[in-house]
Amino acid sequence: MTTAAVACDNVLHGVGRFAFILAPFLMLALLVAGLGYVRLRHGPISLNFLAEPIERGINAELAGNSVRIDDVVVSLAESGGLEFRLRNIRMHEKDGDVVASAPFAAVELSSAALWSMRVVPARIELIEPRLFLYYSENGGLALSFSKPVATEAPLTNAATEPIAPTPVPAERPAQAVAASREAAGPLKRIDLARVVTDMSSRARQRLDASSYLRELGLRNATVLVDYSGRTTEWRVPSLTVGLTHARTRSVIAGRASVAAAGGKPWQLTFETDESEKNRTLTIKTSVTDLVPRSISGTLPQLSLLQALDLPVNGNATLEMTSDGDIRTASLSIDVGHGSLQLPALPEAPLEVDGGSVKLAYDGAAEKITLAPSTLSWRGSRVTISGTAAEEKADPQNASWTFSLRSDSGSFAAEEFKVPAVALDEWRASGRIVPRRGQIELAEFKLRAGGAEIALSGDLVTGVEPASTRIEGTLSPMPLNTLKALWPKAIAPGARDWVGERIDRASIQGGKFRFLSGAHMAPGMSVGAQEHQLSFFLDTADLELRVIDALPPITVPRATTRIENDGLEVNIPEANIVVAPDRIVPLQAGRFTAVDIMSEVPTGEIVFASQSTVAPVMALIAHADPEFLEETNLPRDGMEGKFESKFKIGLPLLADVPTSAIKVEGKGKLTDGRVKQFLGAYQVQSASFDIDLSEKAAGANGQMLINGVLAKLAWQRIFDAPMDKQPPLRLTATLDNTDRSQLGLDINQMVQGVVPVEVTVGRDASDQSIVRLHADLTNADLLLEGVGWRKPPGRAATLQCDIAKGKTYKTELQNFKVAGDDIAIEGWAAIDAENRLREFFFPDFSLNVITRMELQGKLGRDDVWKVSARGSTFDGRDFFRSLFSLGQLADQAASKPKNPREGIDLDAKIDTVIGHREVSLRNVTVKMSKRADKLTALDVRSTLDGGKPLAVMLREEAGQQRKLYADSTDAGQAFKLIDFYPNIQGGRVRLEVNLEGKGAAEKTGTLWVEQFRILGDPVVSEVFSGADEGRPAIDGAAGRSNKQVVREVFEFNLMRVPFSVGYGQFVMSDSQLRGPMLGASIRGKVDYKMRRVNLGGTYVPLQGLNSALCEIPLFGAIITGPKCEGISGMTFAIQGSMDRPEVIVNPLSMLAPGIFRDIFQMTPFDPKVQRRDDDPGSSREGVRASSTIGKAGDDGKPTGAPGTVVGSDTVDGWNSQTVSPPTRKQ
Repeated sequence: MTTAAVACDNVLHGVGRFAFILAPFLMLALLVAGLGYVRLRHGPISLNFLAEPIERGINAELAGNSVRIDDVVVSLAESGGLEFRLRNIRMHEKDGDVVASAPFAAVELSSAALWSMRVVPARIELIEPRLFLYYSENGGLALSFSKPVATEAPLTNAATEPIAPTPVPAERPAQAVAASREAAGPLKRIDLARVVTDMSSRARQRLDASSYLRELGLRNATVLVDYSGRTTEWRVPSLTVGLTHARTRSVIAGRASVAAAGGKPWQLTFETDESEKNRTLTIKTSVTDLVPRSISGTLPQLSLLQALDLPVNGNATLEMTSDGDIRTASLSIDVGHGSLQLPALPEAPLEVDGGSVKLAYDGAAEKITLAPSTLSWRGSRVTISGTAAEEKADPQNASWTFSLRSDSGSFAAEEFKVPAVALDEWRASGRIVPRRGQIELAEFKLRAGGAEIALSGDLVTGVEPASTRIEGTLSPMPLNTLKALWPKAIAPGARDWVGERIDRASIQGGKFRFLSGAHMAPGMSVGAQEHQLSFFLDTADLELRVIDALPPITVPRATTRIENDGLEVNIPEANIVVAPDRIVPLQAGRFTAVDIMSEVPTGEIVFASQSTVAPVMALIAHADPEFLEETNLPRDGMEGKFESKFKIGLPLLADVPTSAIKVEGKGKLTDGRVKQFLGAYQVQSASFDIDLSEKAAGANGQMLINGVLAKLAWQRIFDAPMDKQPPLRLTATLDNTDRSQLGLDINQMVQGVVPVEVTVGRDASDQSIVRLHADLTNADLLLEGVGWRKPPGRAATLQCDIAKGKTYKTELQNFKVAGDDIAIEGWAAIDAENRLREFFFPDFSLNVITRMELQGKLGRDDVWKVSARGSTFDGRDFFRSLFSLGQLADQAASKPKNPREGIDLDAKIDTVIGHREVSLRNVTVKMSKRADKLTALDVRSTLDGGKPLAVMLREEAGQQRKLYADSTDAGQAFKLIDFYPNIQGGRVRLEVNLEGKGAAEKTGTLWVEQFRILGDPVVSEVFSGADEGRPAIDGAAGRSNKQVVREVFEFNLMRVPFSVGYGQFVMSDSQLRGPMLGASIRGKVDYKMRRVNLGGTYVPLQGLNSALCEIPLFGAIITGPKCEGISGMTFAIQGSMDRPEVIVNPLSMLAPGIFRDIFQMTPFDPKVQRRDDDPGSSREGVRASSTIGKAGDDGKPTGAPGTVVGSDTVDGWNSQTVSPPTRKQ
């Protein structure tokens, strides 16, 4: 083993023995430390035995002063380490007065002093002390602490850790002095500058313990500052002061967080350099995040700072004498983004973007110099310089005169997009009284952008009440200069409105005056703002935009007045220029606003207008085009007069929301005219009342559309969605003439008065909804093609939706005609010329029986292709119309004015219901009409009983149109159409010449062969009259006692030539021949006059009577020229169709046949007579013949036509069979 190895082994053995010996002690120390830490976690530990050594150590180092400590405790600091605290520490002077005290103090013992066996603190931090700071211009700066207050509370670590129940520390038996309770208050004052100077001097000379003191501090301190008798409270969350001493100079540096009561904390750093040689104390400070407004209320001299609501960072250098007097000072401030709040206008701050201020103070000259300093706000910038000097007149109330000027800067209003205005000159001079917080403004003059503003006044903020007086004048200036110079702090809402809404103006000049506080007249009420403002401005050539939806308003001249917080602008005349030739004049305009100093003042515009309609319509088209679309009003071509008065309320904002505009007004349109309305219509004499309110707008009035009176009602609710808006309503009551004037060629179907309502609205998708509703109750509806009629009084309505069509311009959707027994549903299409082009009615029911489907389309050749399909059709009205000669209604229907459209009808109907329980089966109809003339017809069907019925139209080249009808069962055919129900069997043929002749519209002949007649009442009446031999003059006598005997008459032939026209049915030389009975008849039935005049000859046993007719010459003499018979009796049916009278002349039976016509009671050659006058209406009645009187009827005829003679009547043309009592034939 080498020597090195042996040495190493010895060392290791030694270290091991040493570690073995120290290990128990080390473990014990760690255990003690751990237990002590756990104990400290539960609260501080009292070390009262150290109080006296620390007192002796400190007192030994104090020159003539002594310290008293109640207790010494150790606790955990915020950083987690150990912290020594002195409880209830007090410092006494030689005379025993307490000059400083604190409830707690955290100390750090000096290690250097401990090596010399001395207990001296290196750091002292007073916890929650209460300090009094005094300053006066004569006495300088002094400091005092609050009186000590005895406390019985247990020791706590008030700063940091969770506190458990704290053991009561051992009391010092000999130190009970602190137990005496003293009232809180300041102790003896300390001359702060002298103490700092003396302590620094002793520290430099190592005279006492202060040479070991490196740091002083305050924690959560309360500082009460007394300045000239006025006390304010400050909070100091933390203050740390470091001390550095040399032989000839001492440097004290520190940092602090300070806050005025209720304000935000701001940071302060400072450094003091005390020179013994120069006997000066230099203080350098820097401030961060200070808002001057937060400290403005602490001292009267700082009251002017309440206008500075903005963050400030600054550096200051202050040189003081050892006696506390200021020699020189300099201040450099950087201003952050904030606002300037004028005391008189706290509700309207002036925004500041930033700036820098540089001040210098010369104590000897008592003069403040403002180096060129710049402020910027909202694009504007001004550089200011000046001086201020102290006045010597009143030493008790120091005041300063100031003079400021600027030759560099610009004013801008970027939000209004106006160019910046260069500053030409600005100067201001006056006096500042800090004690009162008063600024006296002797001169203020600003020249920029061609404008000059002069002000004078004063501002007081340091005494109550604060007051302001400012008076000034404005020179003429351009509008852009006014926008740029107008401070945002003055009427910000009005400023924004003027800046955004006025595009052109020439400012003629003005003046203003602002008073508040003591300057106002006593007892004057000025509202909540507590100031008095008077402003006058004269302007000319204005152009402003009040509402975005309206064109600009031009104003030749206006005057503006502001009294307190109220604004009034008078505008005698103005114009809304929609276009160079569309100008709406305005009169008596007035614009007012209240509370203009608020952020959002409210304005009101009142004006009247008298104008023609054309400019107003152009204005509406510009502002609300949807209104014209909704009402279908034209943009051009309207004439008339319009008068209105309106009031508009709106907030004075640059961007005014539409919902915030409140409009009230009334207008009246008179003598309105529109050349083209909804196509070819003309509007005249329109008169409307227009009413606007805050919630809705409406218009009501009437007008003549093509001479037809119509009423219009329109309303719009502003807050409701479009689908919830009331529709526009256009109502009219249309008679026949009205419909013709409107171009509605439908009088051939509609007669009488029809109330009509058209509504126009919007749905949820903002699509237009147009609905038509017509009340057809009092109208007479006619469909001559099917012989249907709805008489007046029967309820019926028509409604449909008028919508934009896919193929054609307009569609009538959801088309419905509904009534008591009417149900028509479907749709129709109308082209651009308002012509019906297509329709489809899947449900076409004219009564409860009819079930049809109808569809039609108008081709390019103006021919309708109509298809009709159905299971049943009630044809009774149609068959009845065959004998009405167009007189379905009380008044004859007019013909279409322009019958240019043709029709091709293809109909297939399973069953057609007729009269007398007779029906047609499997009916097919093919029909064509051109220009309201029948050109083709082919009807095929089968009667009940299986017999066919055919109707057709033939038109041969060069021949007239002829209609032919043929059936092998005349009885069923006549029952079907309710023509003559007493016929049985036989064949019927009908030939009608549709072209007519002369006044006759149609002529024709009816043939019936081999048929029988069952007990006809008329025949029986004539026959019975002949048997009784009554004279013609007594033709009606004894009629009430007669009864009709049911007889059967056989006939071989019936031939009826007839002609039809002008509502007249004329029969000429009609013949009825049979073996037992014969007759001839001629005459006229007038359906328009409701009169009947028929006559002829009744020939009994005609087969025998006419046997001699074949004898030449003699046969014609005795049987008559028409071979009627040897014996015959003339008769007549005359009077009203409602109550015709049957007259027979028995004497005619005695006359030879050649003279029998002498006894005829009707004209020999009846013809259709032309009518030049319009037919008058007459009451609807049943065509009947009085044949049988009721009980109690005297049976005497009356000469008045239409008089009821008996209750049971029989139509002279359409007779009913009355079953007589049984009688042998």
